[in-house]
Amino acid sequence: MQIRLAVFGAFRGALAQGELEFSLPDDARVQHLRQALKAHLRRLHPEGGDDALVDRSAFADVFEVLDEETPLAGRQGLAVLPPVCGG
Repeated sequence: MQIRLAVFGAFRGALAQGELEFSLPDDARVQHLRQALKAHLRRLHPEGGDDALVDRSAFADVFEVLDEETPLAGRQGLAVLPPVCGG
């Protein structure tokens, strides 16, 4: 399946575009999308990976924040949400 993932915050600085597309198996879950994002960022920035940022980030669809075991099939409006600090 093709997954479109909107990126925000710190990810926008690391990526030229605001959206990525991944090809994942039909039974993929959030954990697979997280791993695909890590691999993509490592290819772009081999000198310093963003694994820790990806690990601390949440994945969401248009309705809710998703846990690691949530299936991705049929979900729309997927986004990765990095942690935010400040007041």
